[in-house]
Amino acid sequence: MIFLISLCLALAFAWYGAKFIKKHPNLLYILAALLSAVLVGVTWGGMVHDLPGFVRSWIWPILSNCALATAMFAIVMMMAVLPRGGKAVKTLMPIRAELSILACILTLGHNIAYGRTYFVMLISRPDRLEGNLLWAAICSVALIVIMLPLMVTSFPVVRRKMKARAWKKLQRLAYAFYALIYIHVMLLATSFLAAGKTEYLWNVLVYSGVFLTYGILRIRKAMSRKYPDAARKVTVVLAIVAVVVVCLICAPGVLPAEPEPTEASEPTETEAPSEATAPTEASVTYIDGTYFGTGEGYVGATQVAVTVKDGVISSVIVVSSGDDGAYVEDAKTLIPQVISTQRTDLDAISGATYSSQAILTAIENALHTAMG
Repeated sequence: MIFLISLCLALAFAWYGAKFIKKHPNLLYILAALLSAVLVGVTWGGMVHDLPGFVRSWIWPILSNCALATAMFAIVMMMAVLPRGGKAVKTLMPIRAELSILACILTLGHNIAYGRTYFVMLISRPDRLEGNLLWAAICSVALIVIMLPLMVTSFPVVRRKMKARAWKKLQRLAYAFYALIYIHVMLLATSFLAAGKTEYLWNVLVYSGVFLTYGILRIRKAMSRKYPDAARKVTVVLAIVAVVVVCLICAPGVLPAEPEPTEASEPTETEAPSEATAPTEASVTYIDGTYFGTGEGYVGATQVAVTVKDGVISSVIVVSSGDDGAYVEDAKTLIPQVISTQRTDLDAISGATYSSQAILTAIENALHTAMG
């Protein structure tokens, strides 16, 4: 949904502001750089959760998820496959370079904001990149390597100094760049869908609708010059393949997860634990008060405050965490389970394993103090 909103905003900005964009590109580049600086500052400063609810839920993701930048890239790439005589091409084609540069600046802000976590982890501790995050991070590095020369050569002053043939040859890297954007987004989407976040189905559908449509139209346009009949047939085949690909990507979010098999030797809920079973938090009475504990997360330490009332856990608050805010929020869904069961030996949240373990470990540490 965020990408769909970003598409609408980017289209409105490009359509109604085309003349202004062409006349004042440097001003817009500065504004984009300032937005990127704000994104980096808020992310590095851990101030995302201090933003108002509406801003945090709708406005912030447009920048932090790189949705607005990707929407601008989508406009740029679609201009290459739409009919030349159309009004859209006549209006937006003259500002393709400006939109590309703006999108690149916003993308750099996104990568700097999150690169401190994921790029550093990719080099130092790649084993901690769960699921598809490792491949998504590698994909991001490849995107940056391709994007930087495309960005620099999009400036008119640089383009004029290059030979036309060399410039066109370099710009063909844009095809790989667009493909990698789609692969990167799908890698993340499949991880989130596997974790039960069905809201990402919209992302898959919208991104696929834009990027796969572009890919099909681009191949058809290239073939239609020499093989018009074959181009039409290939278009149909590619459309079918695209639908199959989208269905496979969406499957984890649509199909119900298979229940994990239970070993016969495990006691059921109605069975009483044996005397050999180690005591759990549910069988312990704690001293009333508020206790602090820490646990090692994905990036750094996570601190929690555990309040004990009438001998049981009454509340748990995450005081601070070095992990990414989105993963911490997912891991926080364990807290109601801890309070209801009075236990910390719970399964981690899929897709936020390290953040979950950090919170559970921190609670355990606090409870050790609460036991006296």
